[in-house]
Amino acid sequence: MKEHLSKDEATIRAIISKQSEAWTRGDAGEWAKPFAEDVDFVVRDGTHLKGQEEVARAHERFLEGSLPTGKMSGWTLRVNPRLCGDAQKR
Repeated sequence: MKEHLSKDEATIRAIISKQSEAWTRGDAGEWAKPFAEDVDFVVRDGTHLKGQEEVARAHERFLEGSLPTGKMSGWTLRVNPRLCGDAQKR
């Protein structure tokens, strides 16, 4: 990891690390906590989940059945700057 991460990047990496730990434990509720209560989450198959609770419930089903538990990897993070607080102030 880079020695000089920006504060924002370090914060994002810490959140993803905690999510990875929750995933490994099979704890969908903890995994979903970093998301906003009204999050719009699109699953790889195109399914649209609305809200943190729905994301947690859906991933709980994944962790209990169809998805193997283990280390979480291969994430793509996309941030829409139009939805960021700082961007709205400009």
